Amino acid sequence: MRSPARAGAVKAFGLERTGFARNSKMLQTWTRGLINIVPGSANDNETLVLTCGKNSNGPEFVPVAVRLNPETMIYEVAPDFDVSSWREQLASGKPQRPGFDAGLIRDLDFPEAALPKKAVVKLIGEETGCGFSRAYELVAEAVKRRILTLNRRTKTYAKA
Repeated sequence: MRSPARAGAVKAFGLERTGFARNSKMLQTWTRGLINIVPGSANDNETLVLTCGKNSNGPEFVPVAVRLNPETMIYEVAPDFDVSSWREQLASGKPQRPGFDAGLIRDLDFPEAALPKKAVVKLIGEETGCGFSRAYELVAEAVKRRILTLNRRTKTYAKA
């Protein structure tokens, strides 16, 4: 089920975009131009997506993402933000989850050369914030990809 906030953000695009501002189509008749501003993330307003709600005297602009520059406190164009995939993700109604790859284990600093599985899982969780079940999956994937080696006698894992 889609959350009300997500459903509202979806309305910034398409045929309903003119009624996005305060859910009022009355603004459409009052204004000559309207820019819809939507947060690019559910967690903060660091990235915003700007869409064209209405432009009476010209062509509509394509949606663009802007990101806050903390030094100047000015929003600047964010060329690395993929507006189309963000829009698809909004429409799908699935919450955004960060993806974790077993390759991240290469960058972890092991306190010892070899660690038990539980310690590796704890280290992955602390460094990445992923859950324990996903961390166990990453360990298994890392062994298959030969990022980690398993010593079956001591049941410890070391970087390959």
